[in-house]
Amino acid sequence: MICGACNLVISVTQKRVKCSNSECSLLYHSECVNYDELSTHRSKWICPACVAKRPKEDNSNTPIAPKVRSKNEIPSSPSSSETSLESFMREIRSFRSEMNEKLERQQVTLTDSNTSLSKLQDEVRGVIKKFLVMRDELNEAIKSLTFLAESHDEQQSLNKALNDKISKLEAENLEFRSKSSEMELKIWQMEQQSRESNIEIQCVPEHRSENLMTVFQQLARVVNFELAPNDVVNFHRVAKINTESKRPRCIIVKLSSPIKRDNFLAAVRNFNKKHATDKLNTSHLGIAGNKNQVYISEHLSPNNKRLHATTRIVAQNKNYKYVWVRGGRIFVRRNDEHESEREGGGVLIAIQKKYRALRMFEFESTCEELWASIEIEIDWKVILDTIESTDAAIDVFYDRLMPIIHRHTPMSRRKPNNYPMSGNVRMPPGHVSACDSQGFAAGRKLC
Repeated sequence: MICGACNLVISVTQKRVKCSNSECSLLYHSECVNYDELSTHRSKWICPACVAKRPKEDNSNTPIAPKVRSKNEIPSSPSSSETSLESFMREIRSFRSEMNEKLERQQVTLTDSNTSLSKLQDEVRGVIKKFLVMRDELNEAIKSLTFLAESHDEQQSLNKALNDKISKLEAENLEFRSKSSEMELKIWQMEQQSRESNIEIQCVPEHRSENLMTVFQQLARVVNFELAPNDVVNFHRVAKINTESKRPRCIIVKLSSPIKRDNFLAAVRNFNKKHATDKLNTSHLGIAGNKNQVYISEHLSPNNKRLHATTRIVAQNKNYKYVWVRGGRIFVRRNDEHESEREGGGVLIAIQKKYRALRMFEFESTCEELWASIEIEIDWKVILDTIESTDAAIDVFYDRLMPIIHRHTPMSRRKPNNYPMSGNVRMPPGHVSACDSQGFAAGRKLC
């Protein structure tokens, strides 16, 4: 409760008075309005503010100056004192009832507040529990993130180590593949060298009781080759590469030396030249039946046989007249105008890789030429990762390609630089041209 004069709280122990005006009903400290219990009856008392509002009356009844009782004032009579006591008691009762009502209202409000506070406390407890759970989950998440960060760092270190190891292994693999290619080439050369004294006889009919030594001796007599007893080291038939072929199995004869083999092949060629209309056939060997031509050649390794077969097909498609084998190497010549003494003996096809012919019309020349595509396995990714410029990578490619070509291509006696590609000139017309992403075309210039 607030005093209408001083605007201070009126405590329970302080004297107070209430304005009887129904439109006001304000409470005042008795001291603030100079209220005397012996004066006007409490139930009819009107506050100074309401009195001041009444018209045609003075405004002397204000709380500004406290009223001082005069010394000569005569005390009221006993009857007026009793009346004042009764009014005071009524005021006390009225105040008590007001206080009880207010206390009851406050009690109800307090009960509602307690209920709301209990609910709020329950909600706060629930929020605290959730917060504790979230805190635990957050701690677990922090631990997980810490573990993941450590694992990520370890994985990065491991990846770096693995990348370094992969780079090292790729470099080693590149080196091993290069060495493997060289070893494979050497094996092919050794396979051919192991056959350097052998001749291969094709299309000789098979008989159950045949004597291959007698057949070969008869063949030597026919071609007028003087055969000594110790010239023949071994002889046998070999299995067919194509099992469905109806041709008889080939006869392989191993002579005592490559010179003997070359002399025997020369005798066969001379015989066929002299008897162009009746070349060496089964009738010359005393074999009855149909007359079938007998073919005699150097004994090639399986790789060279495939290369020889492909070369014959390509030469036929490109209108080359001659394809022949000499010393385990395959040659072709376009026509009779290009003689070996004058122009190097034709075009050599001796790159022992996957072979296919490719004509490069943008590099046509007036010289004899044959183009061959060779596939070279090069891991460009490793090369480009280790080499900064493209020119350097091309140099690496040529450094690997040139030894292969030079190893299998003999130089002309009259033209020492007659290679398929020159080391100084990279891609001149008539020499070499890129054909695809995995191979290069190579041709021999015969001018």
